[in-house]
Amino acid sequence: MLGPVVRLVDARKVGRGVNVMCQVRLKSHASEHRRGFEQFMTAHEEVMECYSMSGEWDYLMRIVVSDVTEYERFLMKDLLGHVSVASASSSFALSQLKYTTAVPV
Repeated sequence: MLGPVVRLVDARKVGRGVNVMCQVRLKSHASEHRRGFEQFMTAHEEVMECYSMSGEWDYLMRIVVSDVTEYERFLMKDLLGHVSVASASSSFALSQLKYTTAVPV
């Protein structure tokens, strides 16, 4: 069985030109909180990447949206409204200096 077809596109040309790096802290490290957040994150198409992190924050996500208003809606309604999320910190990318999907081998 083949997986979904994927194409590389210029995000700006498809109305997703704003990149947001969002760090998330959970209320608890209990397995149900982690599982709940991870299910939430995979269900949202705006979330392009998500990493479980060491250090002060629990997760780091890269989110693509059309504009700040769309991100505010995602942040306030969806992310901060999730039962597992204690807090989030967001940074907006001013420009993309390097992006690649090629893995050096």
